[in-house]
Amino acid sequence: MYRCALVSPEKGQCVRSLYHATDHEFSPELPWTETVEELRAQIVPRLALEFSRALVVEIGVVHVRLARMRNRIETSTGVCHTHDFCDANMAMAVAFERFGLKTFTDYEHADDGSQSVEEIEATDLWNAAWDYARDHGFFLDELKETAHG
Repeated sequence: MYRCALVSPEKGQCVRSLYHATDHEFSPELPWTETVEELRAQIVPRLALEFSRALVVEIGVVHVRLARMRNRIETSTGVCHTHDFCDANMAMAVAFERFGLKTFTDYEHADDGSQSVEEIEATDLWNAAWDYARDHGFFLDELKETAHG
């Protein structure tokens, strides 16, 4: 069973945890899954929704709608117009924190400046959740009832 574990791409084995907490203190928000692929399939949408919720709280529905509109016409890859209104990285950090996950800023670089496997995995998870949220319009329809402004 996996619970937000880091997997060795070569062997498909759990090698390290992305959690701040110890194994017996896992977030109850995260599911147990049989495979890491299942886990990613479940956690990315949940992180994306939590990120979207944090954006709505931070900048309001109107600005999230504007960012969504600007994103639709943006031609550069990797650009998200939520940054036009706030440091949207902070909203993603809130989502990661909500699930007890480490972000890429929680890891130290090796002496040679290279990234650790955990940092790379956390960055990939961060980017996957961000892309999912952007591709799903930041879930504004789902968040309407809790959103203001």
